[in-house]
Amino acid sequence: MTANIGFALTAGVLSLAIVVGAALKGHWVVAVVYAMLVAGFAARAVYGRRGRGAPEPDADAQRDESSRGPRHERERELRRARFRRR
Repeated sequence: MTANIGFALTAGVLSLAIVVGAALKGHWVVAVVYAMLVAGFAARAVYGRRGRGAPEPDADAQRDESSRGPRHERERELRRARFRRR
């Protein structure tokens, strides 16, 4: 579990405790606001969990690409260095 997912789950549980406490005391506006926070933190944790599983390339393509490094989208590729490095 990454720190981002751990933070989202911890903040969600703490917000849920505030929701329950506010609802028991009858402060419905506070309960609704913190319930929306719980939903947001849960969505953030689910999004972080779903984004971790990247498909692995097949073995032949991995051997060919390993010497050149990772491939990036065209607009994110670096240009050649203008001056020689020492």
